[in-house]
Amino acid sequence: MKKIVNILVLCTLMTLIGQNFLLANDDEFRRHNVKIRLYSQEIVFPDSQPYIDTLGDRLYIPLPYLIEFLGGVYFTSDEDKNASLIYYKDSVIEISGNSSLVKINGEEKTLPRPLILYNDEIAAPAAFITQCLDYQVDWDAGTRHMVIYK
Repeated sequence: MKKIVNILVLCTLMTLIGQNFLLANDDEFRRHNVKIRLYSQEIVFPDSQPYIDTLGDRLYIPLPYLIEFLGGVYFTSDEDKNASLIYYKDSVIEISGNSSLVKINGEEKTLPRPLILYNDEIAAPAAFITQCLDYQVDWDAGTRHMVIYK
């Protein structure tokens, strides 16, 4: 009888652990399974992926690939991955990870959410696109797609 109880307890524990593992993976999938398009063309992020911040439920986008895709130039120092320069159209944008302040041609702007350092790259909230790059964005929470357009 003791063996049967031990087996039942073990099976119950394995089931609970398995469910928590699946739920954690599902949360991770939902956090990272985000698609970003410029009009109808999907933007491919080869390294760091766009993701949903679990604390603020905000979409963050790795900036190097986004800026290059939009035709800008992204510079970051090898010594300090936390500070970068963006040359986009006629603008010079100075950014730092873990800061809500950005400088556009020397003029400071405050974003509603800070830029963050994510996998050695600066990632920005979607508001960066509208406030600093002069694009509009539409977010579809059902499909987890963001469309960027002028």
